[in-house]
Amino acid sequence: VNLMVNDGENPVGETIVCIRQGEDLQYVEMSDPGGNVRFTIPDGLQEGELQITASKSNYTPYLAAPAVGEQDVNIVLEQFQLIDGELTNGGSVQLELTFRNSGGEDANNLLVSFSSDNAFLSFSSGQVPIAAIEAGQTGGLRRELLLSLESDCPGGTLIQVRMDVNSGDSHWLSAFEVTTSGPNLVVEELWGQLAIGRVGALNVVLSNIGNIDSEALTAELTTADPYVTITVPDRIYPTIRAGRDVQPNAPFSVRVEELFFPGNKI
Repeated sequence: VNLMVNDGENPVGETIVCIRQGEDLQYVEMSDPGGNVRFTIPDGLQEGELQITASKSNYTPYLAAPAVGEQDVNIVLEQFQLIDGELTNGGSVQLELTFRNSGGEDANNLLVSFSSDNAFLSFSSGQVPIAAIEAGQTGGLRRELLLSLESDCPGGTLIQVRMDVNSGDSHWLSAFEVTTSGPNLVVEELWGQLAIGRVGALNVVLSNIGNIDSEALTAELTTADPYVTITVPDRIYPTIRAGRDVQPNAPFSVRVEELFFPGNKI
């Protein structure tokens, strides 16, 4: 069962959602950042009333009791797989999707649409047709879709991909998450001491917290403070191996003007 939590306009994540039917069926899940929540019910739902509640701090609780009818067609995501590799920054990977038709009738004229809130990710096509899936059987995509990642996406980024499988006016929502692979550079440490009216040396240590080595790079140090000047703004960093720290080939040079107020942060 796939549900989406929203406030009337925008998705709401971290919402506790409960579904209940009769005395024996009760499941509780939390919505993801995109408001999606998925319940896996091995024996399926029975015909009749289904109680749905959603609650989150500072939001009015939601209660609904929709009627569950017999499912003629019901498309659920059974499995996803990245073919021949990981989703690496600056690269592309083929996607394999397996859907199951848990309904009692064959599913025809299926289209699946893809979306993501992450600006680093793009799709080779926004909508792809799926071959008919017979009742109780599986079907889906294999190598028909490419996921591509921008080169400046940090490694270790968790990206959610949402899917809308539709046939005519019927829609079945699902989603999956994938963690990107690549370097991820952060400032680990600063060495140096700056004094008012002088030029000082500032050593910026970078750490690669990603899972792939970074190439050698040139870094530019900048500031918006009008009383601070970066006199030597560019420095070279060698290859930064995953999980390692690296210093530049030489410290940056920084001048602090006489008008700078002592104790202020730069």
